[in-house]
Amino acid sequence: LQEALTCLVHELCDGSQALFEWDGEGRLRLSRHSIGQGDHLDYFIMVGKLIGMALGSDLQLPASFSTPLLKTLLGQTLLVEDLKIQDATVYINVVQRLRDMAEEDLTSLELNFTYEDECLGEVGRVELRPGGGSQKLVETRGDLDDYLELLAQYLMFGRAERQIQAVRDGLHILVPEALLKAAGLVFAAEEFGELIRGSSQADDR
Repeated sequence: LQEALTCLVHELCDGSQALFEWDGEGRLRLSRHSIGQGDHLDYFIMVGKLIGMALGSDLQLPASFSTPLLKTLLGQTLLVEDLKIQDATVYINVVQRLRDMAEEDLTSLELNFTYEDECLGEVGRVELRPGGGSQKLVETRGDLDDYLELLAQYLMFGRAERQIQAVRDGLHILVPEALLKAAGLVFAAEEFGELIRGSSQADDR
C-alpha cells in the first residue's frame, strides 16, 4: 500500500498535472494554474484524503508541503513573513522595497489596495480590500502594514482559495476540523509536515 501511495503522490506532483508548483524552499504549494483542468478540485480533495490517511495510519505521504499551506490546514494565522518562504522574489521586490521607502516616497507612488496578477496568460487587477481597494491609497506606515498583510493573504491563500478549500474538504472527511485546530495549538507547521511525510524526509522531486 505504501508503494502504491508513493506512486500516486509522484503522479499528482508531476509538473504536467499543473496541480502543484515549488516554493522557495523546494516544497509543494498549490498552483492557481490548476484551473486549466476541469476536474482539478477533485484531485485536491483526494490530496486532502491522502493527508488524512497519512495522519491516521503508519503510511507516509512522500510530499513536502509549503509552510503557508500547512499553517492554513492547522488553522494558524498566516504572517507577512511567511511570504518569504512562499515567494522570496515577491517578498524582496515588494515587501522589503516598500518597507525601505521613506513615507513621502511611499505616498508619491500613489499605490492603492489592488494587485496585478496573471493566471494562464490573462492579467487582471485584484481588489485586496473589499468594497473599493482601488480607491484607498497607501499613504502612511499603518496603511503599508495593512496593504502588505492583505497582499500576503492573497498570495498565500486567496489566489488558490478554491484549491485550498478542496484539500481541506478532503482532509476533514478523515480528520475533524476541530482536531486539526487543536493540533495547530501544539504543533508548528514543520512538525505537522513531518507527521504527514514521516521522518524519512522523502524527496518528492
